[in-house]
Amino acid sequence: MLKLKSTSYRWAITHLSNQSDTDLFPRPFEIDALACYPEEVVRVLQTTDTKSWSAGRSTIVPKGELSFRFATQLDPWDSLILTAAIREFGDGIEQKRIPYSDEIVFSYRFEPMSDGKMYKMDADWPSFWGKSKEKAAHIGGYVAIADVSSYYNQIYHHSLENQLQKAGVPSEVAESIIRLCAHLTQGVSRGIPVGPHATHLLAECVFDPIDRNLLAAGYTFCRFVDDIHIFCKTRQQAQIAFYDLAEILDKQQKLSLQSHKSKILSADDFIEYAERAIAEAPPPSLKLEREIIEVIDRYSNGDPYRRIDAAVLSEEDKAILSQHNLEEVLNSYLDQGEPNFVRIRWLFRRLAQVGVPGAIPLAVAKLEQFSPAIADLASYLLSAQYGYPLSEWKHVGEAILHALELPIIRHSEYLTVILLDLFARLPFLNHLESILQRYRTSGSYMVNRKIIRVATAHHADYWLHQRKEEFPGADPWLKRALIAGASTFSKDERKYWLQRIEKEGTELEKFIAKWAKTEKLEKL
Repeated sequence: MLKLKSTSYRWAITHLSNQSDTDLFPRPFEIDALACYPEEVVRVLQTTDTKSWSAGRSTIVPKGELSFRFATQLDPWDSLILTAAIREFGDGIEQKRIPYSDEIVFSYRFEPMSDGKMYKMDADWPSFWGKSKEKAAHIGGYVAIADVSSYYNQIYHHSLENQLQKAGVPSEVAESIIRLCAHLTQGVSRGIPVGPHATHLLAECVFDPIDRNLLAAGYTFCRFVDDIHIFCKTRQQAQIAFYDLAEILDKQQKLSLQSHKSKILSADDFIEYAERAIAEAPPPSLKLEREIIEVIDRYSNGDPYRRIDAAVLSEEDKAILSQHNLEEVLNSYLDQGEPNFVRIRWLFRRLAQVGVPGAIPLAVAKLEQFSPAIADLASYLLSAQYGYPLSEWKHVGEAILHALELPIIRHSEYLTVILLDLFARLPFLNHLESILQRYRTSGSYMVNRKIIRVATAHHADYWLHQRKEEFPGADPWLKRALIAGASTFSKDERKYWLQRIEKEGTELEKFIAKWAKTEKLEKL
């Protein structure tokens, strides 16, 4: 039996509580249930065989209007175990990589903090582009811009296992992680989950030999995940760099480059290109956006993750963050032939820091156009819930209901779940009956799980009673939602129905049953 330290499990609970499990999917309520009983969870985990893994859930997530990725959300119990394993052995993986101080590799530098943050905060996308700009200005010449094709999905499991063991990860831990990956890829020996925070370090571990081969070939470069900038004196040297990189990628892991994203730019053109790519620095032409970000930065001390109480804004700053200004900036992106959804997502994240409600009307009116940024848009709506008039939320609910009927939304399990999650987390959106009517026709356990969450948030015990008979044959994710739904039952009925689960259910189901039996879940 594989055992991890109790301190690793405790840190994993803190991480999931504060950072959630992924930035792509709605936060699973199971995290909140487990966080209520941290010491009991740790005791159970230390007697659990972590060689076995449960079923995660995967779906297609839009990146742009016509680009997608296949993302996975781990079973919350598995997410807790994997996160604890990364906490326990992540230092060894990080030490094996090219040092961050060398200013070469910027992505996901492992630096766990007591509040659950997993990665170094200032090793990020803007830092990568900023240092690339510096190197281009210093070296001059040309820059080869390369992008590895579908990197996470192409990682060989045996390469991951070898690199983990070289980083000092015990063989039983490495083998267990490989079993998880193989379980999620249905036995295919390539690919790691896209989405979980913990898997980023696994991907970086496997890329390290590629980094070192580029250094051995004498190249100066910067890398962030699968984006690579190689700095060369001449255009011919940049062309040769592509040949060498392609050979290294093929020999190491049979990886290839995305031809439509690979290019060679002069140093001057690259510097201009880099300035457009750094989301934290809107170009001079977007003066209004710069003013909006300057206000948020001033109150957050430049921390892109710090939450701000909108009530502390001065009247002058509130005017800058007005509905008119926010709509002008967002419309300027939508009016482009190919909207820059990287920047749109980033802007919604920054607006979510302060929770000003000015962008709500436009965001819900144009949900279809904003769909590739829908997860960040939803986070923004949640952040603005207390600043928007309560009487207006019903109209927002109507707009979201309308969006759920749009062909592109109906065709996407992911987009549907994100929007339904808003009805679960913002019960004052109302329209409960319209949501419940979708249960029999959705054909998706992910969608139905979210409908059960909406019913729970609205205390629709009359409807949840009818679902109890579905419990024995339900999917594990759906089962857990039904267990939590029992919180709406009367005290005696809740106790009676949940006692069997507390005896016979999985460890995670037992904790949720305990949570549902003792908690009044006002809003989920």
